[in-house]
Amino acid sequence: MSAQQTITKLLHEQPLAVLATYGQGQPYASLVAFACGAALDLLVFATLRATRKFANLQANPRVALFVDDRTAPDGGQTSALTVLGKTSEAMGQQRDALAGLLLARHPDLQAFLQNPDCAIVQVQAERFVLASGIERVVTLDAPFLKP
Repeated sequence: MSAQQTITKLLHEQPLAVLATYGQGQPYASLVAFACGAALDLLVFATLRATRKFANLQANPRVALFVDDRTAPDGGQTSALTVLGKTSEAMGQQRDALAGLLLARHPDLQAFLQNPDCAIVQVQAERFVLASGIERVVTLDAPFLKP
């Protein structure tokens, strides 16, 4: 399987990612439910504005999202993907569209997304770093797919 195919598979099959932010002089990791756009260069998640992760994003919008398949039932080789990018809060019609994208993948988030304090955060992917096994690491700049 090519690196592009593996990245596509990870982003479409894995529902959760570890979000790495930075604030108050230290890194911070959070588990987030995410969805991605057709070209895979836009990822989206939701958070409450009163969280540490949101405060960190306001102070420094640069993030890493980590997605892996270590619990894959086939017992094959584990792949780990780091998506590097920059965040912004979606507003207005864009917020509605991205909330819909997130809701389509995570219908259990409906009440959470309707909370007026819920922010829809978009990550504009800039680079993908895919590690497969111990020695194979591939770096691809975004976007590498055409929608």
